[in-house]
Amino acid sequence: MSSFIDRLSKMVVTTKSPDGTVTARADRTGTAVALTPDTMTRHGEDSLAEQVATAISAAYSGAARGADILMEKEYGRPRTKPDTAVAEARRRFETAQADLNATAQYGRATVTRRGTTEITVTLRPRTVGYIDPERISADINEAVAAAELGLVKAVLRLRKDMFTREGADNDR
Repeated sequence: MSSFIDRLSKMVVTTKSPDGTVTARADRTGTAVALTPDTMTRHGEDSLAEQVATAISAAYSGAARGADILMEKEYGRPRTKPDTAVAEARRRFETAQADLNATAQYGRATVTRRGTTEITVTLRPRTVGYIDPERISADINEAVAAAELGLVKAVLRLRKDMFTREGADNDR
């Protein structure tokens, strides 16, 4: 029987944009997008950025739901009573985490991550039709990876500030 961590590390979520021109894949190594060959004839910068953001957001949501399902299978439903100090601390953390954001730019792509599933993508003008789809995908993937890393660092700082003695000492 494999452990929760083993199963979680093997989880892969693949989604498509509403029009099918963007595929997003989220796994233990991060998130990556791929564009279909006809993407450049169907989109401008803004509409392509929206398709990318929608596909990635769906992959994030699927990964979060998959992790919840695996957690329930391994450990059962959470048993924290809603009126305990632990439940209140968790609510405060989740509320604060939802407000965290990180922005990264690489090449012609800028990506902002907010909370656990929200993402915005912008592409510089004169990207679509001027740059090949593989290069655009690579720029988006690098910007997504950097924004994800920035968000992880922000979450770790938040955890330290809220739940460790060191973080509590800094509040004095």
